[in-house]
Amino acid sequence: DPELAADIRVYFQTLAICLTIRFFLIEPRFIPSLSMYPTFDIGDQLAVEKVTKRARPILNHEFPVRRNEVIVFQPPPAFKAIVSGRAKNEALIKRVVAIEGDQVKISKGVLYINGK
Repeated sequence: DPELAADIRVYFQTLAICLTIRFFLIEPRFIPSLSMYPTFDIGDQLAVEKVTKRARPILNHEFPVRRNEVIVFQPPPAFKAIVSGRAKNEALIKRVVAIEGDQVKISKGVLYINGK
């Protein structure tokens, strides 16, 4: 049936477009803990843009990491060594509080960047 063949072709074209977007442009993520509260709450969903992550190593001077930027990254081996279960392989979602050259101090639960 030509109509069925056309439907199948459209289905696979749509699937290919969706997978391309998912793997190269935008990735869905959810917030599993309160570590980003009050900006994000448990269960919040994010659409993480992936182009900048790939472009930064090439164009570092044009896309520097900025203070207060929310970033997604793979945890370092030391983190994986102390975390068990599925969370061990999950990417971390964190806010950049300081950049190279900043002085960071925590006093009585208050974060100070460059004395402020």
